[in-house]
Amino acid sequence: MIEKGVKVDFKETQEELLQRDHNDTHRVHSPLKKAIDAVFIDSTHRSVEEVVEEMVRVIKEERTEGHE
Repeated sequence: MIEKGVKVDFKETQEELLQRDHNDTHRVHSPLKKAIDAVFIDSTHRSVEEVVEEMVRVIKEERTEGHE
């Protein structure tokens, strides 16, 4: 958005995301929740490349374990 010239307030955006996530996980019908077999990859302080490398590693690991 910044690249498009739209003024973005970090704090406001963060609060909107937190509110959206709360609403999505606490709604009565079909609340958003993590799948039982989901893998959590923390992307905090990681580059896109690092996250993708971790995803590839996890996928390869899962494939290897599935073929034993």
